[in-house]
Amino acid sequence: GSLRGNLRQLTVLDDTPLGAVIFRQRRLRRSTMEIARSAGGIWGRRSLFLFRNRPLLVAEYFLPALLQQIRASEPSDRRDQES
Repeated sequence: GSLRGNLRQLTVLDDTPLGAVIFRQRRLRRSTMEIARSAGGIWGRRSLFLFRNRPLLVAEYFLPALLQQIRASEPSDRRDQES
């Protein structure tokens, strides 16, 4: 599996951010980020990371409450442009 050696620490992250562990790896390569909207309307993105030719797929989904909070914090002139 991919979670051997330095990446084994991903199995015990506790409250450590995933990025803090992955981006410390010097031999890490990242694919182009893919962004999509699910059938349920939830936005997400994913990237395939390669560390010593071992794949690690990372997917993130942005829940509606988070998107609403972001929109509410934008300046009103910017929201008007997107409508």
